[in-house]
Amino acid sequence: MPQFASNHSRFGGPVPFFDPAAKLMSSLQGVEGFPLTSIRPVSTARRALALLIATTILTTSAVSVCAQEFATGTVISDTEIEATLQAYARPILQASGMPPDILAINMVVDDSINASATSGNRLFFNTGLILKADNSNEVIGVMAHEIGHVAGGHVVTAGDGSAAPTAISLLSTLLGVAAGIATGSPDLGIALMMGGQRAAIGEYLSFSRGVESRADQFALKALEGSGQSAEGLYTFFNRLAGEEQLITDRADPYVRTHPMSRDRMATIRAHVERSAFKKPGAAPAADTRPAKPGDTIVIASDHEGVELKSVIADELTRMGFKVKDLGTATNISVDEVVAKAVDTQQGKAGVAISGGGSASSKTASSHPGVRAVLANDEAAARAGREQNNANVLSVGARVMDPEQARRLMKAFLDTPFQDNNPVPDLEERHQRMVAKLYAFLKPQFATLQRYPESNVSVPARYARTVAYYRRGQFDKSIPLVDGLLKDRPKDPFFWQIKGDMQLSRSKPDEAIIAYREALKYMPNASEILNAKAHAMIESANPTYAAEAQETLKRSAALDPENAYTWDLMARGYALYGDQGMSAYAAAEKAMLIGQFGDVARYTMQADKLLEKGTPTWYRLQDIKITAQNHMREMKERRR
Repeated sequence: MPQFASNHSRFGGPVPFFDPAAKLMSSLQGVEGFPLTSIRPVSTARRALALLIATTILTTSAVSVCAQEFATGTVISDTEIEATLQAYARPILQASGMPPDILAINMVVDDSINASATSGNRLFFNTGLILKADNSNEVIGVMAHEIGHVAGGHVVTAGDGSAAPTAISLLSTLLGVAAGIATGSPDLGIALMMGGQRAAIGEYLSFSRGVESRADQFALKALEGSGQSAEGLYTFFNRLAGEEQLITDRADPYVRTHPMSRDRMATIRAHVERSAFKKPGAAPAADTRPAKPGDTIVIASDHEGVELKSVIADELTRMGFKVKDLGTATNISVDEVVAKAVDTQQGKAGVAISGGGSASSKTASSHPGVRAVLANDEAAARAGREQNNANVLSVGARVMDPEQARRLMKAFLDTPFQDNNPVPDLEERHQRMVAKLYAFLKPQFATLQRYPESNVSVPARYARTVAYYRRGQFDKSIPLVDGLLKDRPKDPFFWQIKGDMQLSRSKPDEAIIAYREALKYMPNASEILNAKAHAMIESANPTYAAEAQETLKRSAALDPENAYTWDLMARGYALYGDQGMSAYAAAEKAMLIGQFGDVARYTMQADKLLEKGTPTWYRLQDIKITAQNHMREMKERRR
């Protein structure tokens, strides 16, 4: 489940989570003077900030999730939410030729509508933006715009605009540490720190209208290239446009940091009107307007489909279409030939003819601009158009005679596309994300009003599950999640929240069962791996020792900069009697959060206990030397 703490805390988990200073400071990544690194800050200011923040971090014992409150400015880490936001970003990145895993996307607890990009390819979205968006398409539109800032290097060239936020954040960190030490309450220090972090995020990117317009152009091109409507971008901006006239704090931060203009709004509106993707969530396709006589249809076959291809080409010509014959595929599959042609808009639709047809359908649909349907009868061809906006028809030559092929072409091309409502899967994921956020961030009564018992949709049931769970009402939350699992037995996030509930009830064995199920369907989720290992450690059952250690090693390999993983590892090794590895893991944790004195202490302990010459021992020497260098430099700076 989601994690919150000083900067990252666990949404639904039973324990606030010990996270690295590198991640705590991620909201400052890219602010001039603070380009963060995980192990080795390279300036005095960065080292000081790492140490100041480390002062306020603590490990806590298990507490009920009911007691958790999520302060404004908290940065959320949640596997499900991050997966949803990455799903929004992936088609945009692909259409723009950017690597699909280039972005880190974070959510900040804040009811105001705002989003921003920082260097390090990091995006921040306020929870208020997600909760107030009408649908996934609006969030996708804003994301495309923010990715435009990343792609255009705008966060690198922002220059002097970063100086003030840097001062705000550093000052708030100093005040937070002082308050925490003076009162003996780290929570107070954390609250002050995160207030300043929020100010830094909100004020950092005050771009010119020219820069915003360039980001708009990127967004429009990327949305069109990924087969998505820009209507959401327009409606979102239009909703905020009136606030630009407000010269008060009542205007949402997005308006202050992303200045609107009539020209920009007119440009976006004109694009929406011209676009083939006029409604939110149009199914990805090279062009969602159905092909009409006079348009080009691309066609190709393998050797088995040559004769049928000739029949189909003649029929298409008779129907008034232009036919572009891509030839006979030899060294490349026919589905690839047709899919690439449609995806690059060489034709408004395509026909792929192979012996059986099934391979063509599956491979063609893997292209972002293509929706393929395998149809051997007219009903299947119509259904492909009506249900999936199919623009490529896959035909099996061995099961199709010429007359059937002619009828099939007519059924396929005469059937209009569906009304372009949001794509069901993506929209449901969006609604689940909204329900989850709302239930964790709002009072229970508000959640139950918004999602009453009469609403039996999956998002509504999910929201009620979380609302009851947060209050420790397991007699209500567990039956609800069991009902969700009955409907969605392979959903990793429903299994995850069930595991969190069981761990909160001090039932680690039941929690382990649930986490194992979640990992069957999402094996590389470090958050769930950590939760399973945590449950095993809490059980104090020695039979779990080997599995817990392997689980944490895997989690550390996936996310080596997560200090919580190393903290769990240190506890686990100590519990199971391996003091050398426990000291080594504690040294890794201390290194990540900049506690170099602790690094020296733990490395000294581990050095005495670990076998010399092993990879772990060599890694320990690296940590020791790095910490010694840091402490030496700090001592010299004080002179």
